[in-house]
Amino acid sequence: MTLYCNLDVWACVVPQSSSIYILLLPTLYYSVDLKSSEQCRVTLKMFSKRPDITRHVKKLVVRPNNREWMIAKDRLDELWVVRLIENMAVKHVLVNLTAFTWDGSDIPLDSLWSTLRISCVWDLPWLFTCA
Repeated sequence: MTLYCNLDVWACVVPQSSSIYILLLPTLYYSVDLKSSEQCRVTLKMFSKRPDITRHVKKLVVRPNNREWMIAKDRLDELWVVRLIENMAVKHVLVNLTAFTWDGSDIPLDSLWSTLRISCVWDLPWLFTCA
Protein backbone atom coordinates (compact mmCIF):
# COMPACT_ATOMS: atom_id res chain seq x y z
CA MET A 1 0.00 0.00 0.00
CA THR A 2 1.33 3.42 -0.89
CA LEU A 3 0.07 6.59 0.71
CA TYR A 4 -0.24 9.32 -1.86
CA CYS A 5 -0.57 11.78 0.95
CA ASN A 6 -4.16 12.89 0.74
CA LEU A 7 -4.11 14.32 4.23
CA ASP A 8 -7.48 16.05 3.73
CA VAL A 9 -9.20 12.66 3.93
CA TRP A 10 -7.49 11.81 7.21
CA ALA A 11 -8.27 15.22 8.67
CA CYS A 12 -11.93 14.20 8.37
CA VAL A 13 -11.46 10.67 9.70
CA VAL A 14 -9.36 11.44 12.78
CA PRO A 15 -11.91 13.44 14.79
CA GLN A 16 -14.56 10.79 14.12
CA SER A 17 -12.66 7.73 15.25
CA SER A 18 -9.24 8.44 16.69
CA SER A 19 -8.82 4.96 18.15
CA ILE A 20 -9.30 3.38 14.72
CA TYR A 21 -6.89 5.90 13.21
CA ILE A 22 -4.24 5.03 15.82
CA LEU A 23 -4.64 1.33 15.03
CA LEU A 24 -4.29 2.03 11.30
CA LEU A 25 -1.20 4.28 11.57
CA PRO A 26 1.35 1.51 10.86
CA THR A 27 -0.53 0.54 7.70
CA LEU A 28 -1.35 4.06 6.56
CA TYR A 29 2.22 5.29 6.79
CA TYR A 30 4.12 2.11 5.92
CA SER A 31 4.96 3.41 2.42
CA VAL A 32 4.82 7.12 1.63
CA ASP A 33 5.33 8.50 -1.89
CA LEU A 34 5.51 12.29 -2.02
CA LYS A 35 4.85 13.00 -5.69
CA SER A 36 4.96 16.80 -5.80
CA SER A 37 6.76 19.76 -4.27
CA GLU A 38 3.63 20.69 -2.34
CA GLN A 39 3.29 17.17 -0.93
CA CYS A 40 6.97 17.25 0.07
CA ARG A 41 6.62 20.64 1.74
CA VAL A 42 3.46 19.85 3.70
CA THR A 43 4.15 16.23 4.61
CA LEU A 44 7.81 16.60 5.56
CA LYS A 45 6.92 19.54 7.82
CA MET A 46 4.22 17.42 9.42
CA PHE A 47 6.60 14.47 9.79
CA SER A 48 9.18 16.68 11.50
CA LYS A 49 6.57 17.82 14.02
CA ARG A 50 4.85 14.46 14.52
CA PRO A 51 7.40 11.72 15.35
CA ASP A 52 4.53 9.60 16.65
CA ILE A 53 3.34 9.31 13.04
CA THR A 54 6.71 9.38 11.30
CA ARG A 55 8.08 6.39 13.21
CA HIS A 56 5.66 4.21 11.20
CA VAL A 57 7.23 5.12 7.83
CA LYS A 58 9.21 2.19 6.43
CA LYS A 59 9.49 3.28 2.79
CA LEU A 60 9.82 6.91 1.76
CA VAL A 61 9.92 8.28 -1.78
CA VAL A 62 10.60 12.00 -2.07
CA ARG A 63 10.01 13.73 -5.42
CA PRO A 64 10.62 17.47 -5.03
CA ASN A 65 10.24 19.40 -8.27
CA ASN A 66 8.77 16.40 -10.08
CA ARG A 67 8.16 17.56 -13.67
CA GLU A 68 4.93 15.56 -13.98
CA TRP A 69 3.31 17.35 -11.03
CA MET A 70 5.19 20.66 -11.13
CA ILE A 71 3.66 24.10 -11.31
CA ALA A 72 6.22 26.81 -12.12
CA LYS A 73 5.51 28.77 -8.93
CA ASP A 74 5.73 25.57 -6.90
CA ARG A 75 9.51 25.07 -7.19
CA LEU A 76 10.91 23.75 -3.92
CA ASP A 77 14.40 24.31 -2.55
CA GLU A 78 15.79 20.77 -2.63
CA LEU A 79 18.50 21.67 -0.13
CA TRP A 80 15.70 22.51 2.35
CA VAL A 81 14.23 19.05 1.75
CA VAL A 82 17.62 17.38 2.28
CA ARG A 83 18.29 19.33 5.49
CA LEU A 84 14.83 18.55 6.88
CA ILE A 85 15.23 14.81 6.19
CA GLU A 86 18.73 14.85 7.70
CA ASN A 87 17.39 16.66 10.77
CA MET A 88 14.63 14.06 11.22
CA ALA A 89 17.15 11.24 10.81
CA VAL A 90 19.54 12.71 13.39
CA LYS A 91 16.62 13.05 15.84
CA HIS A 92 15.76 9.39 15.16
CA VAL A 93 12.34 10.31 13.80
CA LEU A 94 12.94 8.08 10.74
CA VAL A 95 14.23 5.26 12.91
CA ASN A 96 12.23 2.48 11.17
CA LEU A 97 13.00 3.50 7.60
CA THR A 98 14.08 0.55 5.46
CA ALA A 99 13.95 2.11 1.97
CA PHE A 100 14.48 5.67 0.77
CA THR A 101 14.22 7.00 -2.77
CA TRP A 102 15.24 10.47 -3.89
CA ASP A 103 13.69 11.62 -7.17
CA GLY A 104 14.48 15.31 -7.22
CA SER A 105 15.78 17.34 -10.12
CA ASP A 106 19.20 17.57 -8.44
CA ILE A 107 21.35 14.90 -6.83
CA PRO A 108 21.23 15.48 -3.04
CA LEU A 109 24.26 16.14 -0.88
CA ASP A 110 26.31 13.06 0.06
CA SER A 111 25.59 13.88 3.69
CA LEU A 112 21.97 12.79 3.19
CA TRP A 113 22.96 9.22 2.43
CA SER A 114 25.44 8.90 5.28
CA THR A 115 23.06 10.50 7.79
CA LEU A 116 20.25 8.14 6.81
CA ARG A 117 22.48 5.09 6.97
CA ILE A 118 23.84 5.99 10.42
CA SER A 119 20.52 7.03 11.94
CA CYS A 120 18.21 4.21 10.88
CA VAL A 121 17.85 1.10 13.02
CA TRP A 122 17.82 -1.23 10.03
CA ASP A 123 20.99 0.26 8.48
CA LEU A 124 18.78 1.38 5.60
CA PRO A 125 19.57 -1.37 3.09
CA TRP A 126 17.69 0.30 0.20
CA LEU A 127 18.83 3.75 -0.93
CA PHE A 128 17.87 4.92 -4.40
CA THR A 129 18.17 8.05 -6.48
CA CYS A 130 16.49 8.83 -9.76
CA ALA A 131 18.14 12.23 -10.26
